[in-house]
Amino acid sequence: MNNKGFVLVETLVVVIFVLLIFTILYNSAVPLLGRYQQLSYYDDLDTTYDLYHLRKLVEDDPNYETIMNTNYANLQCANGTLSNYVECNNLFTALDIHYSTDINETDEVIFVKESGINDLKDDPLVSEQVKEYISYVNLPANSLILKNDGYISFLNIYPPNAPEMTFSISGTPSSTGYLKNAKVTISCTLDSGINTFSTTLNGSSSGIDISNTLSNRIREITLLNPGIATVTATCTGTNGKTVSKTMTYTVFD
Repeated sequence: MNNKGFVLVETLVVVIFVLLIFTILYNSAVPLLGRYQQLSYYDDLDTTYDLYHLRKLVEDDPNYETIMNTNYANLQCANGTLSNYVECNNLFTALDIHYSTDINETDEVIFVKESGINDLKDDPLVSEQVKEYISYVNLPANSLILKNDGYISFLNIYPPNAPEMTFSISGTPSSTGYLKNAKVTISCTLDSGINTFSTTLNGSSSGIDISNTLSNRIREITLLNPGIATVTATCTGTNGKTVSKTMTYTVFD
């Protein structure tokens, strides 16, 4: 009898332990699966590819400078933001960008500056999905956002006559990154002249000047510590146009 009682208690303990493990796994896995499903709609490859065509359309439009001087704009072919209606309509049709009476169902092409993000979040004519997206991603100073068939992505879009910025890295490759002491070189060029140029590493000012001419500034940052290295550069031309770009590198011992 005592042996049977012991076996019963032992069985109950094992059952309770297994149920506890499954409960923990369930509570952990379900939110992760939901998050994965949500993230799968962010920075979708096809949507990003479509944005290259849209960016070219916007840059060639006669209203390009007007758009770039606004904090944000919902770009459509027929609402006056994009003036080249024929090319705009042809591209929107080819990319299957359509509109609906329900703002959360309609596709959206939006230009937004960093200074216009909060205003965009308060706009009732912008979908909740786009508002959630811009809270999740780290947008550059000037962004072109596309929501198409529920998928969302963005690309940098530069002001007219904006500085051109390039990143390059040299060092010993290792796995998916570089060994420590790799060097990141950032160049900013504008024929009319560079006013300010700054670089940061993981949020702190970093880098040394390699070149400091009127039209070209080059800085170099050494990645000393293993881990994730986030390098951000901001360049402003004498014409007041600013470009900001961030690159992330994995550094190994």
